[in-house]
Amino acid sequence: MNPEWFPQIEVLVVEDDPFVRESFQIYLQTEGFKVTTAKDGVDGLESVKNHEPDVIIADLRMPRMDGIELLRAVKTCAPEVEVILASGSATLESALDAMRLGAYSYIEKPVVDLDRDLKMIVSQAAERRRLRGTNLKLQGELQKAHHQLEELNRNSTNQTNKPAAHRWLRSIAKTPFQIWRENLLKELCCDDMALFLRRDDRLYPFYSHRSEIDAELESLSCRSFPDPGETCREVERAGLLPPAQKLLLFPLFLFGRLEGLLAVPDRPGSSNRELWKSQIREFGDIAVAHICAKSGSTSTTTG
Repeated sequence: MNPEWFPQIEVLVVEDDPFVRESFQIYLQTEGFKVTTAKDGVDGLESVKNHEPDVIIADLRMPRMDGIELLRAVKTCAPEVEVILASGSATLESALDAMRLGAYSYIEKPVVDLDRDLKMIVSQAAERRRLRGTNLKLQGELQKAHHQLEELNRNSTNQTNKPAAHRWLRSIAKTPFQIWRENLLKELCCDDMALFLRRDDRLYPFYSHRSEIDAELESLSCRSFPDPGETCREVERAGLLPPAQKLLLFPLFLFGRLEGLLAVPDRPGSSNRELWKSQIREFGDIAVAHICAKSGSTSTTTG
């Protein structure tokens, strides 16, 4: 790895032993890493929520919240952060448990060879996070190129042969907002739906068929949808669109960045379910740019 990249790596050391915590901090800072510390898992998790590091080194045994509990919490709120667990009483079972839960690596204390067992592992973990981010960016660029190609193909066909939803979206800029709201379910062939748009790092309800419950719909974390290549997610989610128990979630990415989410009740027994899902996916991909343009002057909580 190029040593010039080290200063860009942010490391959080979570350790209840002040001697070990300070030793790791001093060594890594000397090697050019940016290091912050926390005395236990609770403080460490709060630090992650305030500012995501690239890598976390966490002791396995700590008061209030141990390393395994911290690992689970981090993978929920910040799944891209790499976690390295450290323990002075490491066992094969605990190491396997950590890896199954998403830990990058497991190191034994005391760390004798700091270059090999600390600096190298931290650097490799940060490199994997960087490569994952690069991959997501490339997926976004590929998605953009795919949309551009689809647009060229659509333009080469006769306008009258295009689906009604696509013709409607092409004219959305000239369509009064209330009219397209009323026609949305008809175009999507849905019994119900909810549309969420991004604000900061969360997705907030923008529109639903039953507009009176918009304000009561829960907000969702953008971190739950980290992959621009994800087309549809099938979930058991009672209460979001009652009485539906099973939903289809369509994350809406624009140039690799999550901008919205379309939620519709699933049709598990329908013979044309896959075609219907593809039509909604196409609708969402085309619509997100238009809807985001309109949301600049529209409330993201009430539509």
